[in-house]
Amino acid sequence: MNRLQPLFLIACLTLTVNQGTSAAGLAYTLQPIAQRGGTVGELTLPGGLFFAIAGLNDHGQLVFDVGTPDGSKPDFLAQYAAARITPVMQAGLAGPAGPWPNDVFLFGPGPQSLNEQGHVAFAVHSRKGSPLGVFRWDAETGQAVLLAGKGMPAGPQLTFQDPVDVFPAVNDRDEIVLGAPVTNSGGPSGTALVMIDAQAQVQPL
Repeated sequence: MNRLQPLFLIACLTLTVNQGTSAAGLAYTLQPIAQRGGTVGELTLPGGLFFAIAGLNDHGQLVFDVGTPDGSKPDFLAQYAAARITPVMQAGLAGPAGPWPNDVFLFGPGPQSLNEQGHVAFAVHSRKGSPLGVFRWDAETGQAVLLAGKGMPAGPQLTFQDPVDVFPAVNDRDEIVLGAPVTNSGGPSGTALVMIDAQAQVQPL
């Protein structure tokens, strides 16, 4: 979990408040979703953790991250929808390439991580290892797909290096934009801004 998380929380709350032109006639209710020491699905949340909003859309789908600022405990990314909490990424849970490691943490995430379809874009790192890559989680299938990882193509003559400090953003067409380090077989290497479409095709921008 990145230490800039509180800023993302403030930004998301501000966006939510500014969306409506008037609050007249609207009834608001406060509904607890998760708390320290409580249970989320089959996971009990210990003390010493904090929550960060990772996206809220117009369908009432909320994505949140639970973790520690120093990464001493694995991050837990989940989506709340229709009064149900579904894990998106959790240590030990089945992932695209086997179980998520026990030391996973996220770059970000921020309000740009969720679209109106409920799909989630996120970047994962292993505390003791290397970055695992950038993923897109599908709300209908409940499955995550690896889109950008070390050695994967990033466009013509471009190859992704370890995606460190990557903060992907997803739109309502399931297109993901991110800046990531790349190697260039035909020229200088560095950081490239790329778009990955819904069919996982990568286009340098």
